[in-house]
Amino acid sequence: MATVTDGQQAMLSMLGRRVLRANGVFSVLTGAALAAASKPIAQFLGPDIALALLIVGLATFLYAVYLLWVLSRQAVRQRLLVTIGAADAAWVVVSIALLLLPGIPFSAGGRWAVGMLALVVADFAAVEFYALWRAR
Repeated sequence: MATVTDGQQAMLSMLGRRVLRANGVFSVLTGAALAAASKPIAQFLGPDIALALLIVGLATFLYAVYLLWVLSRQAVRQRLLVTIGAADAAWVVVSIALLLLPGIPFSAGGRWAVGMLALVVADFAAVEFYALWRAR
């Protein structure tokens, strides 16, 4: 990657820190909700995936707590933004694949919920990559 100047690092840190902090808070809340209410959410989504939602919820919660901890300890670096942006993009791709697979019987509300969550995560990824682009 190209060398980042002090001014570029300041911009990367300001915008990058804000979007990563928002991502972390959103992920803590989403992970906690998925873990705490995995059975009702699974019933709403359609397929019988309560255990999978519990696991995804706990993993998302732990990831977000770690992300917020890292943000409290160090400056935002390009590598962190690239990693989190790529993880967010992967979440969106997997969400789209789940919606398109014919074997998963999502309810209409479940399809909307998965799609809306993917859009929120895509927004985070877009701003994370924008912060990288601005720092160039």
